[in-house]
Amino acid sequence: MSKTDVITLISETYEKDEDGNMIATTVSNDTFVNVFTVGAASFWAAAEHGIRADAEVQLRTSEYNNERLVSFRDTEYTVERVNDTGEFTRLTLQRRAENE
Repeated sequence: MSKTDVITLISETYEKDEDGNMIATTVSNDTFVNVFTVGAASFWAAAEHGIRADAEVQLRTSEYNNERLVSFRDTEYTVERVNDTGEFTRLTLQRRAENE
């Protein structure tokens, strides 16, 4: 795998504090990825739902633990689609068009 870029996988865990309140803790993990462009059909299909499919990235399956939030090139995205092909997993990243 040619390591062309870095993505930060972000997950949240919840733990009770001393008062019994649930407190979110963010865990970040950097990993190398290959970057792919989003095809026209995928781009327009996402746009119909108010979503901007900005990128597809590929990483080793062993490094992905179902994180739904990522930081990539100084922007936060949600994971729209996961395609696990064995050794590698491809993530389609999205952000809401209304946030621009």
